[in-house]
Amino acid sequence: MAGTVFVQRPTASMWVVGPSAAPVRNAVAEIDTAILEVPGGHLEWRLLEEEPTPTAIFDDVARAQQWLWAVFGEEVALAVADLSVGQVASEPAVPELVSRARRLAYALWAARWWPASIIDDIPPLDAELLGREIGTLALECESILDDEFDPVLPPRTSKIVSGADDYALAAGSLAVAERGTLVLVSGIGGADWRQTPPGVVDASERALTWDLFRDNGTTTIRVAVVAAPDLDPDLPDYLHPHARIVTASGSLNLPLRLRGDTWQADAAAPPGAETAVTVSISVPGFGTEQADASGDAVVREQVRMLVRARLRRVTTADPSGTTEEPLLAEVAAVASDLDF
Repeated sequence: MAGTVFVQRPTASMWVVGPSAAPVRNAVAEIDTAILEVPGGHLEWRLLEEEPTPTAIFDDVARAQQWLWAVFGEEVALAVADLSVGQVASEPAVPELVSRARRLAYALWAARWWPASIIDDIPPLDAELLGREIGTLALECESILDDEFDPVLPPRTSKIVSGADDYALAAGSLAVAERGTLVLVSGIGGADWRQTPPGVVDASERALTWDLFRDNGTTTIRVAVVAAPDLDPDLPDYLHPHARIVTASGSLNLPLRLRGDTWQADAAAPPGAETAVTVSISVPGFGTEQADASGDAVVREQVRMLVRARLRRVTTADPSGTTEEPLLAEVAAVASDLDF
């Protein structure tokens, strides 16, 4: 891990130390970034870049000195103490601690962003097993963690789900071709992962299906989204997803209800739906209205590629010995007898 890092001070109160001089992205809940809270700030790793050296963002220099030397080395700690910026030699004083911190950050990321999908054949992670490993890693990293760090994850009860072939209802047209019914337009897509908690909807880009049809003089929109394979059967109502339907001249917020393994609802279509309509999924009060490229379909597909590669490594030997060991929950997911 020896090398150099850039010590930057974008504002009078903010410090950034990391392997790149690129500006920090001003985004919320980035799905490609693992984050670990530390005194005075946080460490982050861009998972798609597989960079072992973190980027540190902090606004409390005194508290940051508790871990700067361990993560980046003495020269970086002294540079920050002297209010110096620029490129500085970096060699972690405790490299094994940095490695464990990255693993902890990744495990926390997996608890939030793992793209479990029955449609895409990505199995869910066992929440209890993942929580236990997070607890163990937190103890190993205790010396650099923020005092308010809480490794306890909310319990989740998984349910057994059917195979991907059983989801023709949600992967294709929802409207039944009955006499007098005219399907005007239909669409298939995915949900922005930032707008729903984990374990609510399937993470696939094909999980969301909607149809606009006309029957007996009434125009109706019907929406369905496949439920997450690790959906808690006792999920409280306030975490149930809603569909937001936007047209050129109107909008509609439609609560979805679980029918089998699919969230569904239908309602009279808002004005203008015949000419243009978009459908998005969210849980009210969760996520952010901020729109940026950190949560788009391209990044989501890159994340799927990342987790598929990690799952393949469970059964593939690494002769170099440099590949990060999979999480225990990843090993269990590969060994699962669920029909994915």
